[in-house]
Amino acid sequence: MGKHSHHDVEARAAGSSFPPPVPVAGGGGVACTYMIEGTQLWWAFIRKVCAIVATQLMVTVAVAATVYLVPAIRLFFLARTAASLAAFVLIIVAPLIVMLPTMFLRKRHPINLILLALFTICMSCAIGLGCLSVKGDKR
Repeated sequence: MGKHSHHDVEARAAGSSFPPPVPVAGGGGVACTYMIEGTQLWWAFIRKVCAIVATQLMVTVAVAATVYLVPAIRLFFLARTAASLAAFVLIIVAPLIVMLPTMFLRKRHPINLILLALFTICMSCAIGLGCLSVKGDKR
């Protein structure tokens, strides 16, 4: 685990059955022994995951800020009418409803990304409603 050694100290503990680490081509370090793909594929996967998470965070901030800052939306939910309560319940339950098909279709490529985007938007609306219930300013 140290900077200067090229092996994992915990993996090579006394009585360990782990094989020794495999050097990476190009001298860039040591690959995990259970890693079948190359490091380029691994870093491409890491970049893809980071891009998806960053996009989800940006969408969440944008939708939650819109729900919080647009006066018409804010007044609609703060009015506590039957329509606003129905919309409130629908927005709270929607992420759970969208999550079910996402779990079953997680390995189907274009559909899983569409469902992930829909889930992100539903969660963003729910977070925006949560922001409406917090009194952080003196309005």
